[in-house]
Amino acid sequence: MALCWEHDRSDNGTVRLVWTELGGPQVREPDRPGFGLEFIQQSTEYELRGKCRAEFGPEGFSCTFELPAAALGRPRDGSDG
Repeated sequence: MALCWEHDRSDNGTVRLVWTELGGPQVREPDRPGFGLEFIQQSTEYELRGKCRAEFGPEGFSCTFELPAAALGRPRDGSDG
């Protein structure tokens, strides 16, 4: 499993997370999304106002999230408020 992220401050602070599963069994895209994937996609869109793209590639499953930084909480700058 690998998790990569980047924070793009040029477009209102989009945070991009890429979750990649490697070295496991071969995956294939399901005929329809299961409960878990549907839950993740809907939560990302409606709760976090972001986007979620799942990919079922020959190397493994990958999911890319694009989230507004504001959805992840207040930045920690050392102040209390």
